[in-house]
Amino acid sequence: MKQSQNKQTGFDFDLIANRYDLANRMISQGRDIHWRRKLVSAMTMRPGLRMLDLATGTGEVAILAAEQFPDSGEITALDYSGKMLEIARKKAAGRKISFVQGDMQELAFAEGSFDCVSCVFGLRNVPDPARAIAEMYRVLSRGGEALILEF
Repeated sequence: MKQSQNKQTGFDFDLIANRYDLANRMISQGRDIHWRRKLVSAMTMRPGLRMLDLATGTGEVAILAAEQFPDSGEITALDYSGKMLEIARKKAAGRKISFVQGDMQELAFAEGSFDCVSCVFGLRNVPDPARAIAEMYRVLSRGGEALILEF
């Protein structure tokens, strides 16, 4: 099984990576752009804070956060799909974002590693959303914030 393929469902996001942004625009009738901006504007990021964007896809939320919070300490964008991350890296060129391939149900980060954790249109694609939320909580620092956006 390829790394980008979901272990439980077998769905391979590499197959749709080039059309992922368009699919979200169509499904949401273009509202996803506004929703992402609203989510990022709700973040209470300050200089030096660390953010994790789960199921980053093509990096749209991580890129918006990097633009809105240029003095943030660290922005990490995680996705299961290598092809999605490849597109995200190209879109984010020149921005302070680290990209990591991984499973949001089994995060390879220590407890309390991030001050802000976001997940946009990602919980719908994991077999065990409760496990993913538990992992978000585990890596969130005390007093940190989790922001989730779903249809």
